[in-house]
Amino acid sequence: MSQASPDFVPLNIAVLTVSDTRTAENDTSGDLLAQRLGEAGHALVLPPVGTGS
Repeated sequence: MSQASPDFVPLNIAVLTVSDTRTAENDTSGDLLAQRLGEAGHALVLPPVGTGS
């Protein structure tokens, strides 16, 4: 017996990356996550914020 997989439901998602050792120029983890989420069909709901300095 196998379970039917649920239908895909796209989500509205915000990505927040916080670091005290990286900058927007040398930390690509948030960009990669946002890209993969978009490719999967989800919507990013907040634009990049920038630095806290």
